[in-house]
Amino acid sequence: MRGREKNLLDVIESGCLHRYADESEAGFTAKIMALKKQTARVIGVRHTVAFNSGTAALFCAMAALCVSPGDEVLVPGYTFVASISAIVYSRTVPVLCEIE
Repeated sequence: MRGREKNLLDVIESGCLHRYADESEAGFTAKIMALKKQTARVIGVRHTVAFNSGTAALFCAMAALCVSPGDEVLVPGYTFVASISAIVYSRTVPVLCEIE
């Protein structure tokens, strides 16, 4: 069994399918918590945040940038729709641009 499959099976068999639990809770494997700690150590930062999708990460990034409604945000014309969705969701204006 490969690593991904074993990790998935570990979580399913634990009976604790959410990441919000006390570490003392029976079955809680803390997989996400362990990943966040390891990632923080590897890239040399104090904190990391895990998201369930790239779209959610883009929404959070827009909030972290402190953009204001009406601000223009440059985005490649050839991109996934989530890139523009995050901009529109933050009430900023997507400006399509190309490198050339």
